[in-house]
Amino acid sequence: MFRCDMATVGPAMFQFVDKDGDGSLTVDEIIDAMGQKKLVEFVKGVKCPVLLRLFQEEESLMRKAFKQIDKDNSGHIDEDEWMNFLYGVQVKE
Repeated sequence: MFRCDMATVGPAMFQFVDKDGDGSLTVDEIIDAMGQKKLVEFVKGVKCPVLLRLFQEEESLMRKAFKQIDKDNSGHIDEDEWMNFLYGVQVKE
């Protein structure tokens, strides 16, 4: 089974979603990205089912997921939290 290269795709996605470039993601940045056709096309193009599912969730489910990804409860997801989440989900597939 094909798996996308999270080491490459994960950081690229993080940078795409991090609109203000502060090195962390807020739930609002993620929710804003969910509606962007360009993002969905990118995720489909890299054939990454984990990211495709994540960015097709309903807003309420994304808010719940955000709380689980934000391990330190800071209200922001840093790149380490993001990558740990992606690798953890990828392993389960």
